[in-house]
Amino acid sequence: MKELRFWIIFFSIVAIIIWFTGRLMRDELPGRGDWVGRTYTNEESGICLTVPDGYQIDTDEKIIELYHYSEDVFENVKREMYYCDMQIESGNSLLYTVYMNTSFSGTAEQYINLTRVNYTQRQREAGRNAVSSEKFEKVLCGQTYGCLKITYEDVEPYYMLWCLRKIPNKGWVFIHIEADSEEKANEMLTAFDTETVKASTFKKIYWWIERVFWLPELK
Repeated sequence: MKELRFWIIFFSIVAIIIWFTGRLMRDELPGRGDWVGRTYTNEESGICLTVPDGYQIDTDEKIIELYHYSEDVFENVKREMYYCDMQIESGNSLLYTVYMNTSFSGTAEQYINLTRVNYTQRQREAGRNAVSSEKFEKVLCGQTYGCLKITYEDVEPYYMLWCLRKIPNKGWVFIHIEADSEEKANEMLTAFDTETVKASTFKKIYWWIERVFWLPELK
């Protein structure tokens, strides 16, 4: 009987360790950012930007409609595989941020290489021909992003910019910009802070515990 109890306890402990390790190792998307006036801040993803004058901040309702999300998508975003958290636009120019989970484990540059061919092929089939593209790195909010810029011919908007960064244990942040010109896109990039976005120690500890026990999202 004692031996049976020992093995029950032993396998129970092993199961708990496996469960706990799995919860710690998995990726969980950042929670939603906060708006204060025209400034958007997401401490979990390390993004802060102030929307320039002349740009419209799209509502949650519009984002849900544009991207065909379910009505309750924003109720528990950490359990989603991807979601768009904010979008701004002005005429032919727009900028949005997406948080996404993927099984891809490489670098931002490798991810761009993987997706660029398929994306440009789909655009070519839609009548949009890329005349140039270039990969580079860009520092936004104190973090380094792998970026890809593509210029299209005879379309409006005809300039597109991707910026990607892997967030440890929180998936990927993807910044998408479309504009009439590279100069306009670069102008939009100046909306991002240059300083690193820092969260409090309390929030970091809560996010760590939250990832294990599915605690309510911290507001």
